[in-house]
Amino acid sequence: MEVLIGLEQQPEHGKDFVRKIHDQLLENDHLGEAGNMGRVRHHNISSIALRFQDISGLKMVLFRELEALEEGRKALLQQLSELGAKMENPSVNDAERAGNCSRCQPDMQGPACAHCEAEELFQAYENRLFFLKVTGAGDVAVSAEDALIAQHASLALKRRASNVGSGGKEAAVEVLDRRARNRGVISAQVSRAPSGTERVLTILKGQVNLGPGRDMLPAARKHLQLLEGMRKEFAQARVLALAQREVFFEVHELNMATTRLRLRFPGEIIPNISVLHPEQVPQQNVRLTGEKFAALEELRRVKGQLRYLNGVKSARQTAKPDALVGKTASSGSNIASKSVESSEEECPICHDSLGSRFMVLPCGHVLCCKCMLKLVDRSALPQGQKKVNCPSCRRRTNVAEVAYVVNASEKEEVDPFNKELQGGEKDKEDVNFASSVKGSYGTKLEAVIRRILRLKSEDPDTKVLVFSEWQGVLDVVEHALTTNHITYARVKGGGPTQMNAAISRFRGVESDPTASKKSGKKLAKVDETQGPVQVLLMPIKLGANGLNLVEAQHVILLEPLLNPSMEAQAINRVHRIGQTRPTFVHRFIVHDTVEESIYGLRRQKVVNISGAATRKSDVYSLTLKDLGSLFSIPTGDTSSVVPPEGFTPAKAAAAAAEARLFNILGS
Repeated sequence: MEVLIGLEQQPEHGKDFVRKIHDQLLENDHLGEAGNMGRVRHHNISSIALRFQDISGLKMVLFRELEALEEGRKALLQQLSELGAKMENPSVNDAERAGNCSRCQPDMQGPACAHCEAEELFQAYENRLFFLKVTGAGDVAVSAEDALIAQHASLALKRRASNVGSGGKEAAVEVLDRRARNRGVISAQVSRAPSGTERVLTILKGQVNLGPGRDMLPAARKHLQLLEGMRKEFAQARVLALAQREVFFEVHELNMATTRLRLRFPGEIIPNISVLHPEQVPQQNVRLTGEKFAALEELRRVKGQLRYLNGVKSARQTAKPDALVGKTASSGSNIASKSVESSEEECPICHDSLGSRFMVLPCGHVLCCKCMLKLVDRSALPQGQKKVNCPSCRRRTNVAEVAYVVNASEKEEVDPFNKELQGGEKDKEDVNFASSVKGSYGTKLEAVIRRILRLKSEDPDTKVLVFSEWQGVLDVVEHALTTNHITYARVKGGGPTQMNAAISRFRGVESDPTASKKSGKKLAKVDETQGPVQVLLMPIKLGANGLNLVEAQHVILLEPLLNPSMEAQAINRVHRIGQTRPTFVHRFIVHDTVEESIYGLRRQKVVNISGAATRKSDVYSLTLKDLGSLFSIPTGDTSSVVPPEGFTPAKAAAAAAEARLFNILGS
């Protein structure tokens, strides 16, 4: 407010500042387009820019909006606190009200439950905390309360379309809809972007940074951080409300399960569904019998899993620590009686040793991963509906219920952080974040996620570039980032439009939303998680396009490259003129694989480049001696042999991996 008071005392500067705010707020609103019957149609008639014309009006609007925002937050938190107190000991009436709510329960005609009433507080608070866009006809600005009426009318119309109510309820819906349209509101939508009030405060912070009152800059930053924290708090409040509602639903379900059905007494008015007419008994008998068999089948499934887990637990308690790796069992009922020799158990299909990585079916039987994948491929159903038959008991199982198991002891043994050759001090620091990684993505990609989580913990504003030769690897990294709530943007190629959209998001600059419509191309895929983008996924071939990405400090290379210049070009996207912070390169190489051989060959070629005069074609070509170093086999006399034309480093890596596979199978 002190900044606005200072601008108010300088009329010329105040007018320029008001004009600047109007331009930025209305940039995407497209005001002034002609609508039906010559009326002016605004794309966002709830914009805060429509409610003031000078500094005094801006002060009044900001004060009212911030005050309403705080009141909405207090009312919502008070309601959630009261519901939390009820949840400690839910009463029968509260549970029944939640179970019979006509708003959140289909085919129910009861009054609105407490959480549906709290939904109105959520909506009112959300309209002020986030970006509200209201479409309508006319040039009169509408408030968040007018938008709330339109939102209630829209929800009521949807409920009426799916649930026939009484005439009084339908009349109330018509009144709501008429009130919304009388205010010129056609539709109201809320996006998870900062509100207009927060955008004005951001512009004010920039004015503070440029003006004489820089001592107020910490307070301005703290205020914006507070609003960002309130947005995050809102998401957690939603989660809390849903959890509270589920508790009441479950209590209501338990009450119904313990309520006995009985026949109607003569002349009795049916109060609830637990009292039946004599004619309803056969129908209820058929329905409940079907539910009984379904429940028994589910009970049998979970008991099989319990037997398997209890058997594994007892076997581990009786086995020696060095004999625990790969211990499995063929069924849950006889695991406990098996000794340590069960680590040599065979797959029931291919009769190979199961080892320490295997698949567990809901019935408790196990089989190797290779045979399970073949069984899945044989199913002609769509991906989400595939089922397989257990080879031991012939029980049909949904593929989604099959568990992939990695023995914990084996996982610790192959963990690269337990091997001194696999990393330095930074790698050992990443181990502290091992439990924070969600999902199983393999040794290398889990190490990458651990590294990114550690970098985030050290500097929440850090930005990382991730390069890979393979789009499939970037697909898995993308899924891992989403699972672990790490914001990212990705470029898959497809032209400058897609690349510019991803890079703009990575830099924190909003790209032109109409660019994709003009070009007809789909923009780069970005994570929808709130917050600035911290990771940019790019193919290595796009790293040499002269990009300037000095916003990033860290470069992660997922594979070693035989072409040193391509790797240097990728690193120079960050380490270049304009970079004011230290930069770091993180290479991830799996021990005892072809990646080590490729990295060693690359280092040798770097030495050749820095040594005597060497032709570029000799540096980037592969001789049979080079291939021999990748295959780890003697190459013989290669002086007169010319390398095959078009044998790229990627093909060499694939050939080396195939040779290693044949070598393992042959041994």
